[in-house]
Order: sequence, then C-alpha cells, then structure tokens
Amino acid sequence: KEIVMASGLNVGDNMVRTNFNKVEERIEKSLPYVMDAAISKTISGKITIKITETKAAIVIASDEGCIIADAQGKTLAVQNNLPENSKLMLLKLKGGATATPGEAFAFSEEDEKKIYDQLVSELTAAGMFKDITEMDITQQSSIKLIYQGRLRLLLGASDNLTEKIRGGIKAIEQENERNPELIAEVNLTIPKKVFVNPLDSLEPPAEEETTEPITELTTDTAAQENDETTTQKEEENEE
Repeated sequence: KEIVMASGLNVGDNMVRTNFNKVEERIEKSLPYVMDAAISKTISGKITIKITETKAAIVIASDEGCIIADAQGKTLAVQNNLPENSKLMLLKLKGGATATPGEAFAFSEEDEKKIYDQLVSELTAAGMFKDITEMDITQQSSIKLIYQGRLRLLLGASDNLTEKIRGGIKAIEQENERNPELIAEVNLTIPKKVFVNPLDSLEPPAEEETTEPITELTTDTAAQENDETTTQKEEENEE
C-alpha cells in the first residue's frame, strides 16, 4: 500500500500516457530505503512494481544533524544524534554535507567529494568497503581509514591513493594471517613502503597530570636573581 501511494498511480489512470520512469524515480525519492523500483506492464494492463531495498552504511555528522546514508550515498534519514552501537562507517568531513532523505547527500567541498569517491571506488573494488569503520578526510594532507575498528591506515595526502590503498590491502591480508585480532597503525605515507606499528588501543593516550608544582618566575624574582648575580661578579673582581 505504501509503495502504491508513493507511486502516485490510481485506478483508472491512462497507462499509455504514464511516464513509468518518473514513477520509479518518485517511489525511490519518497521511500528512501528503496534503492531501485522497476515497473513492468503486461498486455492486459496489469502493473507490477518490483522493489529492491537498500540499507544504512554511512553516518555523517553535519550542521543539520546526523546524516544516515547507504553505500551509494543516498540519504536514508537525518536525525539529531549519532546512532549508538551501530556498525555504520563514520565519515568525517571538514566542510560537512547537506542532505534530503531520498536524495544523494551533497558535499560542501568538491575536493572532499573527489577524495571520497576515489576511496570508495578502490575499497569497493577490493571488497573492503564494508570493513571500513571510519573514514577521516578532514585534513586532505592526512587522510585516515580505520579497518574493523582495529587497524588505522595512515594515507597521508591525496596523491597516489590507488597505490597506497593497494599497499594497505596487502598489509591487512598479511597481518590478518598472522593475527586477525591485531590492533595497529599502518603507515602508508611513504611511496612503496608500509610500516606496521602494533598498539594496545586506537584510542589516544590519556594526558598525564603533572603532580609537581610549576614555578613561575615573576619580575621581582628575576630582578633579585640578577642583583645577586651582579653582586657575586663584583665580589669576584675585588678578589
């Protein structure tokens, strides 16, 4: 019933003049979780609407709220808070994004879109996109990916991304054979080289509190020290 309502078709409509391509687009926009709507018509005039559903894969924090999108970038929902304990990939952007449910989210900065599209293309081709839990392109000179929540890939700048990602994929495959639970930082910033640094956690270390008091040198204290130094030198000269 919901699909029929979204289609806008009614009993008695002239199906000969109906533009079914526009009807399909209307369904896909009205129902965000519909990835593809395909309409077929028999000679007798029977209409069949076949639906292919999509699912959430990405979450983006923006000024509008949290954008939930599928792997193709179609906006499924915009909500106030980040979903808890979700397996969605967190996409971090410097410029943010705008979104309308049922339509593709739009990057505020074109450069970030280009980097994102290339990363998604390479990762999808390698069958790894679903395993990326975080993609950080807030700094184009320091792009980062997190694989399965345990391996942080440091890609550096956006040049040679294809080579860097392929090197990262190879390193991941090798490390997974050795230890599938390894937590590490994988440095891919130097061309044709990979450095794996095992870590206890990907969380930044807590700042240690300073227990010793910090002595602040005041103007009066500094002046006193200068006077004592000068007196000492004069006494040495007299001797």
